[in-house]
Amino acid sequence: MILASDLLHLFGETGDQFLPHIPDFRYILYDLSRFPDEAIKGAVMFRVTMLLFKYVFQPDYRDRLPGIFASMRSLVDQETTMQYIEAVIRYVLSTVENMEAIELKIMVEESLSPEKGEVVMTLAEKLKNEGIQQGIEQGIQQGIQQGILEGLQQGIVEGLQEGIELGLGIKFGARGLKLMPAIRLIQDAGRLKAIKEAVKIAGNIKQVKEVISD
Repeated sequence: MILASDLLHLFGETGDQFLPHIPDFRYILYDLSRFPDEAIKGAVMFRVTMLLFKYVFQPDYRDRLPGIFASMRSLVDQETTMQYIEAVIRYVLSTVENMEAIELKIMVEESLSPEKGEVVMTLAEKLKNEGIQQGIEQGIQQGIQQGILEGLQQGIVEGLQEGIELGLGIKFGARGLKLMPAIRLIQDAGRLKAIKEAVKIAGNIKQVKEVISD
């Protein structure tokens, strides 16, 4: 399924005085879930990226990862391999809930090589440190009274909102993205996790709206 729309409609109703300042161009949204894997062709990293996008909100996403990693074997000896692997690992760690670094390490070792498995642990520690640092900086910006913990919580909320926005765009296109103003008002991480899960399994946009309004 391919959906085409234009950027202007995403802004809703706007006054004529704003129109000269709003970029207006058409975009095409491909529903990758409707394409068989063999129909996704191109360079290795293009295919890997598209397959990650295709399955990221599917229930069997975690189970698909070893096969996706295995498709990168032809890149093992290239100079840019480490950059590619790090980018993929970063994406996976941010999109798979409750995945431990050791689990991902085993997947990479079995699909690629033991050496690449070690990259997972190194990167996981790096991401952990980055997250701590980001939380500290957010806490300072929001005020010492609010504390570092609140800054970390806000980072989690924003991350969930971004994940929901990505899922709505992929599954429902412009109609789904119209739900984002209401979702951005929600600051409870528990509710946002429920909405994110609803986006994954919903068969239509009405089901997502029902969860948002609960």
